[in-house]
Amino acid sequence: RSLGIIKISDKTPWNILALSAHASKTLKETSDIDAELCLLQAVKPHTKRVTALAFDESGKLLATGSDDCTVFFMAVEEDYQPIGFIQTPSPVASLHWNPANKVQLLVCCRNGVCLEVLAPSKDDIDC
Repeated sequence: RSLGIIKISDKTPWNILALSAHASKTLKETSDIDAELCLLQAVKPHTKRVTALAFDESGKLLATGSDDCTVFFMAVEEDYQPIGFIQTPSPVASLHWNPANKVQLLVCCRNGVCLEVLAPSKDDIDC
């Protein structure tokens, strides 16, 4: 079993013209269009099952939570770059970005504890 792996994929249509020609149709009507799921990157920040994922409003920051009692933060650019992590008091149940404070993440743990944490910025990384 490969626990703790996050696979970043992209759905790439085999026939771009067919996809654009069917853009106005519903998903059910376009199910005959061939597409392929392409693996872009795989990262393994966690040692146990990933239980929660949350992109910030801009889509430039990803938080992941796990049964291993950690939350990892990744900058989203050409690839996903780890920029920090925190320990939690129990396995992570859910993650929610605060709409009023765009760098604050609400981390809900399985034991009922909720944490408000500030996300690290890419500038905080020691090279």
